[in-house]
Amino acid sequence: MLASCGLDGTVRLWDPATGTPQHTLARCGDSVVTVAFSPDGQQIAGGCDDTTVRLWDLAIGTPKHTLTGHVGGVNRVAFRPDGRRLASCGNGEAVRLWDPESGTLERTLIGSTDYHYAVAFSPDGRLLATCGSDMIVRVWPMEP
Repeated sequence: MLASCGLDGTVRLWDPATGTPQHTLARCGDSVVTVAFSPDGQQIAGGCDDTTVRLWDLAIGTPKHTLTGHVGGVNRVAFRPDGRRLASCGNGEAVRLWDPESGTLERTLIGSTDYHYAVAFSPDGRLLATCGSDMIVRVWPMEP
């Protein structure tokens, strides 16, 4: 399965072999800027311009959680390789770490003073790298 997002505020799931759309997930603000599959392929996260992160359960295609707390649009989302954490960043100084099962905010990392472009976990999940408008890459240790 392949996912796309865009200015229409939806996430679309596609069959990559045929190029045909399989499902359109519920609307999320005016646009969805980023999407990421959970490592087990059971969830998808979308970062929205309405300051939320949406999590969908792919087995039934319905919204699972709406994560709130960002002060501006969400630029990137990334699952930790074990699927136990979701990182999100956007316009604003904070990077947020969520529990994707419960939808609760677990940790807030204060980094760039303006906004963050990207978040990425190391392959073993022990580090999180963030990149901000201040042109500094920060590496954060993660709890096991």
